[in-house]
Amino acid sequence: PTIPAVSSQGASLFLSRTPQEIRDLIYNHVFATTNNCFGKGSFDEIESSSLSPNALALLRICRQINQEIRKSWIRQVCFFFRGVDTMHLKLAHVPESLVSQIRYMCVREKQVAPFLRASSPSICDALAAIPALRLDLLFVLGFFNEIADLDNLNPLINESDGWRELRYLTHGANYMFQHGPPFQHVVPPPAIWQETLMRRDEPGSESSVVLYR
Repeated sequence: PTIPAVSSQGASLFLSRTPQEIRDLIYNHVFATTNNCFGKGSFDEIESSSLSPNALALLRICRQINQEIRKSWIRQVCFFFRGVDTMHLKLAHVPESLVSQIRYMCVREKQVAPFLRASSPSICDALAAIPALRLDLLFVLGFFNEIADLDNLNPLINESDGWRELRYLTHGANYMFQHGPPFQHVVPPPAIWQETLMRRDEPGSESSVVLYR
């Protein structure tokens, strides 16, 4: 978003009496509760980018606060993309020096007809196309289809990079406990996922898979 000119304030009680450490905590709290959203909503017809009009107000209060924050807000806000295609489209044109500072990202999977799913970009493909990502947390809001979620989870765990912690919200987990068709050849137990992560990561990384029901 475009940031208007910074106000040139004089002496400030906040700046003169509040220690830098406390000011940093305040900045962190403000930006950690901010979502920067891109893409079509469930009932929208127009591509949208939404951010609270006051979300970046701290950057405009005065020059000193602007200088203290600089680009650190990028590492603290959550970038929320409504669709993998939107994520790829937006980040593919952002300089890698800025993409590499993003730490929190949420992606909502769009509901796609099964016969169109093969031609739609997967989240793993999108992550591979943006190698500069260094996320602390990737949160994926899954499909309303358990098999489609499984098709996402397997490659995310087996192949994808760019994140330290993955949280995947699925609307059902019956496939975790099924043994008959069509599950017997495609569903790895969570223990297999954990073994995969431990093989991929460095020794001592304490990688783990946790399921919440």
